[in-house]
Amino acid sequence: MPYKFNGKEFDQETGLYYYGARYMNPRTSLWYGVDPLMEKYPNVNGYCYTMDNPIKYIDPNGKNMSEYDTGGKKISNLGGDKIDFIHQNNGDVQIIDKTNNHTNIIKNGSKYIKNYTQRNSSVSWNDITKEFMTDSGPVYSLFSDFSNKGEGAFGSLESYNSIYGLAARSDVLRSNKSKNTMAITTLYANPLSAGFDPWEQMIGEANISWYNLGNDVLFMLVDSKSNTSLYYHIPFINNKKRGQDGFGHGNTYQTYIWLETKKDIKQKNDFYLEMLQKRMEAIHR
Repeated sequence: MPYKFNGKEFDQETGLYYYGARYMNPRTSLWYGVDPLMEKYPNVNGYCYTMDNPIKYIDPNGKNMSEYDTGGKKISNLGGDKIDFIHQNNGDVQIIDKTNNHTNIIKNGSKYIKNYTQRNSSVSWNDITKEFMTDSGPVYSLFSDFSNKGEGAFGSLESYNSIYGLAARSDVLRSNKSKNTMAITTLYANPLSAGFDPWEQMIGEANISWYNLGNDVLFMLVDSKSNTSLYYHIPFINNKKRGQDGFGHGNTYQTYIWLETKKDIKQKNDFYLEMLQKRMEAIHR
């Protein structure tokens, strides 16, 4: 079997190329066999090669497609049809809003996105906690919402009174910057401020950044579960890696990314201020 097209093995008997997961017919650009991961692409024919767009995509193994820009840098499939995430050679990530072509840069963004396991909205705050306690599940988890569904963690993060969302939205509205990063410390994120919100109880201290994309703003919250955060930085409590001693509590890392329009940001902020004013008036009656 000589190596030819795309560096893949050419089967002289069948005239097909072997990609590992299945065979491909180069004349018709069709796979022989259904994509093993076709459930991830419900709107795409399971037999076609790279959604019939080999200029923009490649399929190195017959399973996962990868998207590349004109400079050859890999585009993450994270943002779907809303946002392109283009990983740069220096570790930055360029983000492009597909609806308006506005761009921005997440400094060292690959550190918080690349090789993270994309989790769905059925994963709860309790699941993240258990995974930390028992050394189970992914070490690096990524949650995203680009359609404002407000499911799972985003039912909390996208709410008008979210500690994290409120801080970032207020900064967006008063800032003339194109992006910013804020540290939400225990002073603001603690069991008292979280109230009955289990996600805020679980997240605690975190860093949140925002990126101006024209009519939209992309938010990214970066969190980790560790012994120091669990015990509120009590001296002599040390962090440890996953599986270090077999007793759980190995560090885990979570990234939450979502998109909001500037119109929604202002409405949420105004509503929060209105509710705050009513609460203050009720207290002083």
